[in-house]
Amino acid sequence: MNLSTDSTRFWIDISGLTPDKEYRFQYVVDGKIRVGDPYSEKVLDPYNDKYISSTTYPNLIPYPEGKTTEYVSVLQTAKTPYVWQSGPFEKPRVKDLVVYEL
Repeated sequence: MNLSTDSTRFWIDISGLTPDKEYRFQYVVDGKIRVGDPYSEKVLDPYNDKYISSTTYPNLIPYPEGKTTEYVSVLQTAKTPYVWQSGPFEKPRVKDLVVYEL
């Protein structure tokens, strides 16, 4: 891992990844705490993924049972962009939004 010049971020270059393939990863903190990336677009959940049917999510990459614990982040390079199938979307004005906080 590398530390950014302003000391606010760690980063790493990873080479040799296959485009459009999903890779599972976690961070290990203090040598024992396993966590997924909180900014990840996709995470694997050891407690709930088993309830997701292949009809709902075809080809869901499996949670690595027996190899780790807690949430696992998923990284995918060269993803195919999602093509919207609904009409054009107009963002509502901020004053027209209804926001619920729990």
